[in-house]
Amino acid sequence: MNTKKTLSLLLAVGITVSAAYAVPVIPGVDQSICSIVAEATTPKASGKITEIKYEYNSKSTLYFLQDPSDNHLEVCGSMLKENNSWVEIPSTVEVGGIDRPVTAISHHAFQDQTNLSNIVIGDLPIGGAAFYNCTNLVCVYGTPDFIGDSAFTNCVSLQNAGIAASASHIGSHAFWGCSGMQTIVLHNVSDMGTAAFYDCTGSDRIDISSAPITSLPDFAFYNCSSATRVNLPDGLASIGVHSFSNCDSLDKIFIPDSVTNIGLGAFYECDMLKTVLMSENIISIGDYAFYCCPQMKVFVSKNPNASIGYYALGYHLENSHLLKNNDFVIWSTGSGRVKNYANNYGLTFHNINEAASLASDRYLDYEWRKSNTIAAWSHGGRLYFNEQHLPYENGHFNKLNNGICSGMAAVSVLTSSNKLQVSDYAPGYDKLSDINGTISMPDDVISYVTTVFSNINRSSFDYETDISTHRLSEEMMRYAEYITYGEDAAVFIVEKYKDTNGPHATVCFGMEYRENAADKNDACWDGWDARLLIYNVNELTHNKNDYVYINLTDGSWYSELNLKNDGNVSDCNLMMQYKYENIVNTKKYNMTVDEFFEAIKNQ
Repeated sequence: MNTKKTLSLLLAVGITVSAAYAVPVIPGVDQSICSIVAEATTPKASGKITEIKYEYNSKSTLYFLQDPSDNHLEVCGSMLKENNSWVEIPSTVEVGGIDRPVTAISHHAFQDQTNLSNIVIGDLPIGGAAFYNCTNLVCVYGTPDFIGDSAFTNCVSLQNAGIAASASHIGSHAFWGCSGMQTIVLHNVSDMGTAAFYDCTGSDRIDISSAPITSLPDFAFYNCSSATRVNLPDGLASIGVHSFSNCDSLDKIFIPDSVTNIGLGAFYECDMLKTVLMSENIISIGDYAFYCCPQMKVFVSKNPNASIGYYALGYHLENSHLLKNNDFVIWSTGSGRVKNYANNYGLTFHNINEAASLASDRYLDYEWRKSNTIAAWSHGGRLYFNEQHLPYENGHFNKLNNGICSGMAAVSVLTSSNKLQVSDYAPGYDKLSDINGTISMPDDVISYVTTVFSNINRSSFDYETDISTHRLSEEMMRYAEYITYGEDAAVFIVEKYKDTNGPHATVCFGMEYRENAADKNDACWDGWDARLLIYNVNELTHNKNDYVYINLTDGSWYSELNLKNDGNVSDCNLMMQYKYENIVNTKKYNMTVDEFFEAIKNQ
């Protein structure tokens, strides 16, 4: 975003872009005594307090103010003459022969100290602008509960975002412009000020899932452009104005059911955002909330009367032209405000109750008509690789064929997700389901799919059941549901720990609620209220016993896919892969996923 656009956006909502800040209230600290601003020279005493000069070493001096009421000390200034200075704030300082406790870092205490590189602060509260513009500060070691306004603004070299992990209060602009912070993980924050992590462009992950915060402030994580993953807490009620605007790398977010309100422009210009697992209790979505999110194709609201603001959904700019997102669909029920929004903006509307049947019909084109047998998928009972594919056989060449399910599932999923074209592996065919006209599978198809099988990523999963409870997480179930609405399908793996034959791969193409199922009164539903729709590549037809039946309340489940021997769920793990790079492992060849598939394409 250009400077003019940024400034106009800030001014429009009243964010101050100067160094000014509101002086925070630090528990136990008399703010009237904190009047000295850190400079490169000795600070001047105000006359109201006693100034303590502390020689940290020959080239580093700290200054303290002594509170006359109880004689505690607060760091109020500093003078650091040596590059890459390392400072450890003492817990006590001797004054008049008595050790006085150091209880806080006052505002401006280290402002503009560009020689500071590392500092140990313990659990001292941090005042406003305390480390403002410390551009060479790399690490702050400590567990403060309070971080004041603009405390670390423009600390562009700061790497350890852990300094914020313990804080319950993080002030406005506290980490504005800390572009070197690699992760933002907040465990305790309950109170956060405006633009607290604005422009933290280097952070690849934002995790506040365990924090007690109930409202994200305006511009909280604006322009965290490297963040690929955001974890929000249960209990969060609102997402503020432009909280995640310009988070260009974010491709998926799970919005907890506790969230009822999403503010103006909250996800504005999130260029890669595709999947929004929406709160089921959403009440209002502000103007432009998901505007200029061109990858987003699905929006779901369980509340048919949710209020949706001006151009909140379904539109983006391309070369200054306003365009609809490709194939954008709004899903809800009834004829309330959500459907009216779709009609008013010329967007496709579908009823949630029809999702499972539509998904089943849609997925027919991506199903194999040949079962997973040695006769169909091998030559002489062995995996087959033609000459073009030999460099990528990954050690499986001429080995016995013990199954090809993961290769078949991966190709089905990637084709349905438009990552592959049928003609890439089956020249002359338009649909995967048409490859069934011969007695045996064409050699090119066998070789292509077995090559994919040999390079399946067997270690990286986007979701899996909890290892201790063996239950599906709420987010895992929500993602499976969203596949039904048109999200990419997923490779679904059932692994029986005690089964020597190893895991079995299938395809998940959605979730069906019992209340919408044609067979809702059948015995297969006893004790369950939803089921994951599973296409088992070993079968020529669908078998509803293969579906994964789940309890939406606690995530418990059952399927006959890999439980036929003893039905013991505790022996099994369920795993999902949906990301392009997590389905196929190409690190061995030092290739991108696109380069790998281009290399094995049947020309």
